[in-house]
Amino acid sequence: MSEAKTQLDCRDLARASGCLWLRLRPPPQGLPDALIVTPGGRHVWVEFKAPKGWLRAGQRDMLAELAKRHAMFWIIRDTEDFANKLRAVL
Repeated sequence: MSEAKTQLDCRDLARASGCLWLRLRPPPQGLPDALIVTPGGRHVWVEFKAPKGWLRAGQRDMLAELAKRHAMFWIIRDTEDFANKLRAVL
């Protein structure tokens, strides 16, 4: 499945679960693809990658900065992984 299709499917799952789905277009360099806010107020940054895709240097740097601040982020390669992680935070 393409990265774009995975993003659309995950967006639909998030919205169906009552989450707020935010995207900046175009995203600032290094910023993850989306931010979801769960109904309970948890914030999760989400970076989508194709099954064989890799993080660019700016993305690795941004994720390191988010980790320093104890921000939750996911690197998602398929819809099933997203669905499992989403269920865990709802």
